[in-house]
Amino acid sequence: MEGLAVENLVVKYGNVTAVRGISFDVKPGMLTTLLGPSGCGKTTTLRCIAGLEKADSGSISYDDTVLSGERQHVPPNKRQFNMVFQSYAIWPHMSVFDNVAYSLRIRKENKETTKEKVRKALGTVGLAQFEDRYGTELSGGQQQRVAVARAIVSSPKLLLFDEPLSNLDASLREQLRIEMVAIQRELGITAVYVTHDQLEAMSMSDEIILMRDGVIEQQGSPSDLYKSPTSSFAASFVGVTNMLTARLREVDSSGVARLEGDDGEVIYASGDQLGGVAPGTSVTVSIRPHDIGIDERLSGGANHNRWRGTVERALYVGTHVDAWVNVFSKSVRITASPQADLRPGSAIELYADAANVVAFVDKETSTAEPSEVRSALPNQA
Repeated sequence: MEGLAVENLVVKYGNVTAVRGISFDVKPGMLTTLLGPSGCGKTTTLRCIAGLEKADSGSISYDDTVLSGERQHVPPNKRQFNMVFQSYAIWPHMSVFDNVAYSLRIRKENKETTKEKVRKALGTVGLAQFEDRYGTELSGGQQQRVAVARAIVSSPKLLLFDEPLSNLDASLREQLRIEMVAIQRELGITAVYVTHDQLEAMSMSDEIILMRDGVIEQQGSPSDLYKSPTSSFAASFVGVTNMLTARLREVDSSGVARLEGDDGEVIYASGDQLGGVAPGTSVTVSIRPHDIGIDERLSGGANHNRWRGTVERALYVGTHVDAWVNVFSKSVRITASPQADLRPGSAIELYADAANVVAFVDKETSTAEPSEVRSALPNQA
């Protein structure tokens, strides 16, 4: 197949298995992100793709050419893959021009071609006027742009990003996220991006591969992972959510599931992930705070949840208010407009459309309760 193919990749360090037989494809021109917490195996996987690490088993190929396999290991300099590192790796004794030109000179391209390609790359990243400066004379954002220019100047088959924005402040990260996606789209380069930052993954990716403990937890578009998580880990890692436990009572002909909560409360949810699940089965329920509303005019129908609760606390954050409401003996987080009257101790009615309430049979039911508690705390915003 065209593009990158990783099949049954296994990487061990002594008695520790860092990557446990994962498989995935990256189609040409797509930006795919390996997302997950520290130690999940995402960087190890990236380094194997780059050729910097040898896998214990499995294969890596590009455009049907095997790069890593049982008897094959193409060295990094022969793969035509370039990497943008977390640490920038800008040589301080070289000018911006010389940093970007380095790989072309190693390949012995002629001076005029090198000059043309370097200036085009610097223009692409907005640094055309900085070619004579040295690395020590640049800001962090400018150094990272130099690193991107150096990575794209030789027109690689695959561009690899190893948490390239983690050393930058929040506003600069946002700016560079936008710029890097624009560059990748403009050039049509296939890319694999590694990060632990859900916002980076959601805003930049065509596809996200969520990893945990060396395996793929869930794979899909940003919208898939956010709107249709398949486990409590996926639901809580990608965005903020409330997680409850319940039992399935039925799924009606319209695909709406009727659930019974721990205290007997009725919860209506999407039944998309409950096909073939027997009534009485324990399920996990995920409800995003912004999918819980306050609307006195809503009468509550077959497809709507309507709950009464008491405001426990509220935090004003400018664009909205984060509030925690005690509903059926649980602390449920909601997001409301700054004008909402959410005084602690006041009674409140909440609603949630069943289509926005996700229910699934969890891979790890035993962790649902701790996840529910964590999602309700202010420091999880």
